[in-house]
Amino acid sequence: MTDSVIASRGVSRSVVGAALATAAGVTPGLLGMSSDVLPTGALYGLGWPAFGVASALLLDRDALSRLGRVFASLALLPAAVSAVALPAVPAADDGQPGWSRIERCWEWLGIAPIVAALAVIAWGMDTAADRMSRRRLVWLVVWSSALVVSVLTASFGGDARVVAAVTTLGLWGRPPRCTGSRRSASCGRSVNP
Repeated sequence: MTDSVIASRGVSRSVVGAALATAAGVTPGLLGMSSDVLPTGALYGLGWPAFGVASALLLDRDALSRLGRVFASLALLPAAVSAVALPAVPAADDGQPGWSRIERCWEWLGIAPIVAALAVIAWGMDTAADRMSRRRLVWLVVWSSALVVSVLTASFGGDARVVAAVTTLGLWGRPPRCTGSRRSASCGRSVNP
């Protein structure tokens, strides 16, 4: 047996990294589930770990996938917001230590993380080389627009909990599919046989 055969077995480091990013990102939401009522601060972050699952799938196919690395970093956003919010924002006396601070941090961020995430995803995708890649880009733009409009509508017409629920459901709703055909190893990147 050669070293290349041995090295190809098992889980790659990039997939383990995506799994750790997903675990870190979902931790604030799971901690919030221990409460009687799911705190809004935890609800805001429950949509982002979907990117970690997609990241693991992309990185399993191609360990150097730019889009896979972008998705792994997006999965970390709830953990980053929680880490910044807890020491930075003054405590409120509402019986839920920390959750109101995390909620206020998400409210302060507003729609900026979603728009930034969509911009980074668009950057992470390669240029549309064939018809199927262009179709995926169209769906990405349509779904992104629908998500942004839904979150903006919810923010004008509802409270923070409604915005958090719409954001979470929108992020889990339909992430861009990057399934490869015979010609494509990842989103839009042509592979020469």
